Amino acid sequence: MDNGGSQRPRVYLPDTNVLINDPDSLTKLARGNMVVVPYPVVRELDQLKDSLNGVGMAARRVARMLDTFQEGKPFAALSKGIAMPEGGCLVFDDNLVPADDSWDGFDPRNNDDRIISIARKWTRHRPDARVSLITRDVAMRVKARPLGVEAEDYRDDKKISSVDELYPGAATIMIPDDYHGLLTDLHRESRLEASRVLSVAASVTLLANQCCTITTESSGKVALAIYKAGPPAFFRLVRKPETERGIAPMNAEQQFALALLSDPDILLVTLVGRAGSGKTLMALLAGYLQLRESYGHLLVYRPNIEIGQSLGYLPGSLEEKFAPWTRPVFDNLELVLRGQSRTGMAMGFEERTKGGREGKKEEGGRHHLDLQELLAREIVEIAPISHLRGRSIHDAFIIADEAQNMNHHEVKTLLTRSGQGTKIVFTGDPDQVDLPDSSSITNGLIHLVERFKGQEEFGHITMTTTVRSRLAALAANLL
Repeated sequence: MDNGGSQRPRVYLPDTNVLINDPDSLTKLARGNMVVVPYPVVRELDQLKDSLNGVGMAARRVARMLDTFQEGKPFAALSKGIAMPEGGCLVFDDNLVPADDSWDGFDPRNNDDRIISIARKWTRHRPDARVSLITRDVAMRVKARPLGVEAEDYRDDKKISSVDELYPGAATIMIPDDYHGLLTDLHRESRLEASRVLSVAASVTLLANQCCTITTESSGKVALAIYKAGPPAFFRLVRKPETERGIAPMNAEQQFALALLSDPDILLVTLVGRAGSGKTLMALLAGYLQLRESYGHLLVYRPNIEIGQSLGYLPGSLEEKFAPWTRPVFDNLELVLRGQSRTGMAMGFEERTKGGREGKKEEGGRHHLDLQELLAREIVEIAPISHLRGRSIHDAFIIADEAQNMNHHEVKTLLTRSGQGTKIVFTGDPDQVDLPDSSSITNGLIHLVERFKGQEEFGHITMTTTVRSRLAALAANLL
């Protein structure tokens, strides 16, 4: 999409999934161009408007926008072109498919086929223009091109071209060995003026709350710190938590994550990383440790992405229906309460007086009851993201788990629900996207990281090391 940057005029036909992912794509595509809305797209919007999730909300928003553009316009203008607020025009197609634009195997009942045929019709009608079908559906693009239709992905929301380009949230700062005293000062004072380090280091550009590993060139002295943009700018030391019992960070990435999660000045944190890197565990640990003193509630939201039977047809209450999605959160919370992990992160395990299977069973049951009590008192709450709308959440530590399966609207909805005294954490693995019209670089989590990086209220770290188990690490690397 060049939005009018080439010599030939542009005609865009957006698919439904483009409008759902970004309702503002109508005006963005129309800047200096013509946007044609195929009738099958309007029909699909009507079918999606009652969905109880971000998709339904987006469908209703697009429908309202189309209604606003049409209102007060004569019938002839709908098919000839309605002037758009930011330039260009909007056309509503008449849904007529001439025989010349069908093909062997064309199914008039299939919306994708009808949209492709309408794109063929406009390609014939506008030989002076470059006509493009814009869709997030890869299979639809593959199907359209051999039929003579130029098909493109929607790229306005693609801030990066691959996950490797994602803002890592971390940087390494190398200083000469002669200046190792700076690290001593940082460890002693817990903070250090950034200018003292950056003036002797190689040129590096840092963003607010970036996680920094400050190291000497050859002596191997290291300090972990968070860059605070100021003014004045300074580095805040990240100390390894001193704990005799319980879960503690196993590597620098987890130390950085816990530091960001525990910083009261950072209101939004994103933890992106591969399976088993400790994203959810660190988020739950930080939330639990800050209960009562900093936050009154620990709320965990997960998208109820379904592969099999729909959630609405499962028997029981909401809690019973959502149970398959809450189990991973329960596992990690019980791990936090138990103060030990399968990977041996906890200390003091050998001090337990009760040994063997019976003692472990009794202890596990006790922590399960503790968790059930927290849930009963609504101190801890686990719910599907689709039940968030309308809430205003105050004094809470909120975790949005599996956020790679949230679209832009669900992410925005959650952020706009936050009230006074609330901190929000998004965790996710971009390699495990299950949304049909999203990818590793177009989901809500990645969009959030790229939009918020550099903001003083935002912190991010990409976690690349799997610590769950040797087998999990091997699977993450090989599969």
